[in-house]
Amino acid sequence: MEADIERLRATGLLLPVKGVPLGKVEDSFDAPRDGGRRHDAVDILAPRGTPIFAASTGSIVRIGTNALGGNVIWMIDPDEHFAF
Repeated sequence: MEADIERLRATGLLLPVKGVPLGKVEDSFDAPRDGGRRHDAVDILAPRGTPIFAASTGSIVRIGTNALGGNVIWMIDPDEHFAF
């Protein structure tokens, strides 16, 4: 796990939402949700229409929406080690 964290840090990921400072992003990964679920992402909140861009190189593997109306984009890095 620690090796994965260091490998991820070395990628130099960017915050992929224009105008959102890193300090405004709350760590919501693994947060409890209703029905005993866990949150398996970090939400980056921004006004509708805010430009987004790639945080890293890779391939988009799926685009969709969730039941709450959020847009969701899944991507994988070129080595297929991390999914974002």
